[in-house]
Amino acid sequence: MAEIAIVPEDVTRPPAGALDAEAPSAALVAADHWSIPNNGRTYLQFIGGAAAVNLTIQTPATLDGLAVDDRTYSLPANRRSKVIGPLPVEVYGDTLRVDVDAAGARVIAFRL
Repeated sequence: MAEIAIVPEDVTRPPAGALDAEAPSAALVAADHWSIPNNGRTYLQFIGGAAAVNLTIQTPATLDGLAVDDRTYSLPANRRSKVIGPLPVEVYGDTLRVDVDAAGARVIAFRL
C-alpha cells in the first residue's frame, strides 16, 4: 500500500486567488493512503464516481485519554461532490491521512 502526497491549492482574494474549477485533483485508489498537509484551514472537495464511495480521515487526537473515532464521509453513486472542512489541527493533525473504500473518486485539497 503506497502513501501518496496531495498538495493543497492556496486560495486568496479574487481574482488572482479564485479556486480554478480545473484545479489539480488526485484520483483516489482504495489500495493507497493519501497524505495532505493541514494548517487547520484545509478543505477537501470529494468528487464521486459511478460507484458509491466512503472517504475516511484518520483522527490521531485523543480526548481525556480516549481515541477520537476516525471521520467517514459517504458519497452515493453518481453524486457530484462534497466539500469537507475546515479540519482542525487539534483533531486531524498537521498531515491529513485519507483512505477510500472504492476506486473512481477524486479529491481537490485547498486552504483558505
